[in-house]
Amino acid sequence: MPGPAWAGPSAPGGEGKEPSTWGETSDPASSTASARRARRGAWPRRGQRAATGRPRSVRGRLVKPDPTQPIFVPPHAGTVLDFLSVTHKLTSEQTQGTFYLFESVFDPGDANRLHVHRREDEIGYVLEGALEVRLPGQTLVLEAGGVARLPKGIPHAIRNPLATPSRYLFLCVPAGLDQWFDALAQARGVGALDEATYSRLSRDHGIDWLE
Repeated sequence: MPGPAWAGPSAPGGEGKEPSTWGETSDPASSTASARRARRGAWPRRGQRAATGRPRSVRGRLVKPDPTQPIFVPPHAGTVLDFLSVTHKLTSEQTQGTFYLFESVFDPGDANRLHVHRREDEIGYVLEGALEVRLPGQTLVLEAGGVARLPKGIPHAIRNPLATPSRYLFLCVPAGLDQWFDALAQARGVGALDEATYSRLSRDHGIDWLE
């Protein structure tokens, strides 16, 4: 969905607590501390292990997420990319590439440019506020509780039309858009996210910008 300014603050991003997998437990104090770290965009302190559905090492052996087991994502949990205003909820790795789920907050008036996804369908759900969807020849506004399905290949742009922040949940099928987000974050982290790099990474992940 997002564009070169994917509708978010430009403060440096980080990572919050990631989703818990089946069989792992967390106490309220730990969850509260993790939520504070997620809001700050901070990494867990050394010695703390974030509960996650990603591959982990057990006695030198790589253990991948078990697709037959559920994954639980507590409120405020997930990998946070502040400068994109994106929080990973369920990634490609966790869903075996079947889908990607993320949350995003748009400040008043935040928007992206007209673009096309070549690989994934997108479903947007308005958690709070409103979502303006611009299509060729028409513009629609969804209020909280509304859902938009945007099949791949359809040009679109999105915007928060309100004077207050809006919060959305996006589902992408199949997965892969999270890898684009991560590639942008990695390039930004080493000071290499210029317009040329942004365009190249977009093309690499099947996104064409029309404006």
